[in-house]
Amino acid sequence: MRIEELILSELRQRKPVRLLAEGADAQALAQEYFSIQESVVLTANHEMADLALAFIKARQAREQALALIGRLKQRAPALLIAAREHQPLLFNDFLAFGMQRLAEAEDGHLLYLFDLHTYKPAPDWLNAKYWAHPELWKP
Repeated sequence: MRIEELILSELRQRKPVRLLAEGADAQALAQEYFSIQESVVLTANHEMADLALAFIKARQAREQALALIGRLKQRAPALLIAAREHQPLLFNDFLAFGMQRLAEAEDGHLLYLFDLHTYKPAPDWLNAKYWAHPELWKP
């Protein structure tokens, strides 16, 4: 499957209402998604969104790519990032942002996802019922 098909499939599944598309490739995919899902709003770079979409290009400097991901994480609780392996970021760079690899396209692109809602589930012990009633706590 091509990376565009993988991204469109993920967008159909997630159904964002406010979409932030960074760069020409991401905006072209957003326009294609708009033709399918008419209730979607394309947001500007300074507005909050439900989901942000971007491509990391091979010609980008590592610092620029890291800054792009950091900026998008401030604007949306979910990110879809398409990148080629080792250009310019490594797998560990995506892990450092809390992202997980979703899929690999046949053209060599990898699709990464960060979703704040599923990033780290709260453990059972981190619950007010144990703090408010210490007598219920069992080691």
